[in-house]
Amino acid sequence: MKNMLSNDNSMTATKSSIASISNSMHKHNRSDASMRIGGKQLTANLSINSFLANSTKSKPHLSFGNFSKPLSLLPTPKDSKGVSLLTTSKDHKECLKFKDQPKTVKATCKKFDIKPSSSKTDGQSLRYRWEEVKIPTTPSEVLKRFSEVIPKWEQEEILAYSDIYYIGKNFKPKEPEFDDDNGDYRILIKDHIAFRYEIIAMIGKGSFGQVLEVYDHKEKKSIALKIIKNKAKFNQQAKIEIDILEAIKSFDQEKTSNIIEILESFVFRKHTVISFDLYSLNLYDLLKRNSFKGLSMNFIKKIALQLFQSLKTLESIHIIHCDLKPENVLLMNMTRPNVKLIDLGSSCYINKRLYTYIQSRFYRAPEIILGIPYTTAIDIWSLGCVLTELYTGIPIFPGENESDQLACMMEVIGIPPNDILTTCTRKHLFFDGLGEPKIKANSRGRRRMPGMRSLRSILKGADNEFCEVVEACLKWNPNERIKPDDALKLNWFIEGVEEKKNIVRHKKISLEDITKHVPNLQKFITHKAQLSEN
Repeated sequence: MKNMLSNDNSMTATKSSIASISNSMHKHNRSDASMRIGGKQLTANLSINSFLANSTKSKPHLSFGNFSKPLSLLPTPKDSKGVSLLTTSKDHKECLKFKDQPKTVKATCKKFDIKPSSSKTDGQSLRYRWEEVKIPTTPSEVLKRFSEVIPKWEQEEILAYSDIYYIGKNFKPKEPEFDDDNGDYRILIKDHIAFRYEIIAMIGKGSFGQVLEVYDHKEKKSIALKIIKNKAKFNQQAKIEIDILEAIKSFDQEKTSNIIEILESFVFRKHTVISFDLYSLNLYDLLKRNSFKGLSMNFIKKIALQLFQSLKTLESIHIIHCDLKPENVLLMNMTRPNVKLIDLGSSCYINKRLYTYIQSRFYRAPEIILGIPYTTAIDIWSLGCVLTELYTGIPIFPGENESDQLACMMEVIGIPPNDILTTCTRKHLFFDGLGEPKIKANSRGRRRMPGMRSLRSILKGADNEFCEVVEACLKWNPNERIKPDDALKLNWFIEGVEEKKNIVRHKKISLEDITKHVPNLQKFITHKAQLSEN
């Protein structure tokens, strides 16, 4: 079990931060992602990003309260000769010179006959004392044995909890300043959340709040905590997210949706907190490791099948994800291509659409840009964009803004049909009085002309069936896009599957199979696995 009171230097980093991506075709724009409770959703990316689930490797953290640091006895500016001003007695003249100064707390105590600090406040002693506590313990027992390291405000707070699993790091702030200026919870590595979770590292941050890797001292495993900002609009959206996650969990009794499952939700110091299992890296990070060169068709097919299953589940309970993109698809581990769709912070019910500005720009459906009422079909559009990106390595529609985004679409699939243009409320922003697109040059001086590129040319070399799936997703008319249930019946998916009911179950494949078209990725993963074993 990870020990919360261990020396700060005992852990090293194993998780990498989620890459920021805003200025390149190869990088995803974060600032323009949905209203963003997570828009990025995690725009943060939210994506929860770590290499190995439940890794046993050490974790990165800041340093707080090291009681054994060397004691520096430096001369003051007035003491130009290097004489310590600590001397107050003739008995200590022999150690006035700086070179004779003791260099540690222990040596100082011995030299000057100072009584050492009480063992009750010594970090190492405190750690051993906590290890002797039977978990869970009670607030009264904690206050009886550890009151000297718990400030008064926290002594009052702990009384609201019946079971205590962890009390946090040695050092505690004298005053409870929980939030920063943006409403985010102030993170202190090794501190506790709800007297149960140990903060290990921050693994994601967005407009909605933060995602932390923590150690659950009750269940004895690492998990992820999503901590929402302490602001009314974010707390309200968090309630909707929790409601949606609970609805999915209740509906998906057989656990075939491939959507991340909520473990618990609670309020801690006025912040809504949601707990999830901790998974591996996301699909964007996977592409990045491969220098944005694309993945094998066999791998893409397995990912596509699972995501269509996710969208089928959401459609069945009338939920729109609203932010499907590579960062929001996590690999469960590094040996099997099984994934989880995450971040429902922007999601909504079909009959309770709260926002008109949603989806990360590269994956935004045309009806969102044009001002047409949207349905679950916007997620199908996003999936078509994601599948294309997994094959080519780069976004198919890398628009710089909404106008350029629409131009990217028209460049590949032509001008929207009249039945679409007549229903949109924002037509005047992108088309003239005759219905012709307003062609504008982007920041690089490029003018995208409708129909200049074909989808088949972009997917050059891909299976014909794969191209048909992508084409069925990227239709101007939402009603013409393929339905998840129909997609799952395609031969491209069911070929080689013994029984239709097993459509979402997958055979274990080797690292070589996953990475055969991914230069250097297999070597990278193998190296990480070896480090984990050590």
